Amino acid sequence: MVFHPIADLDLLSARSTGGFDNNYVKDSLMLNLVRTAIATKLAQLNVDTRAVTAIEYALIAALIAVVIVGAATQLGTHIITTFNNVASEL
Repeated sequence: MVFHPIADLDLLSARSTGGFDNNYVKDSLMLNLVRTAIATKLAQLNVDTRAVTAIEYALIAALIAVVIVGAATQLGTHIITTFNNVASEL
């Protein structure tokens, strides 16, 4: 038997008061409704993670592109300096 804290607490309180009355039944139904609504919303959040993965890959690709552009700019500057030095020596 699995212990469920909320359900078992409800059963214990019903037993200690001498039985199930209408208020207990209404509260129990409301509790089950809220529990079901929360479980449904949590399940909806876990359904599709493909978009999140695509965004992560896009951010990684953008970072790689920034690094490539920065490296190419630095390399271009060094190449221009080298060609200018060679041209001045000729």
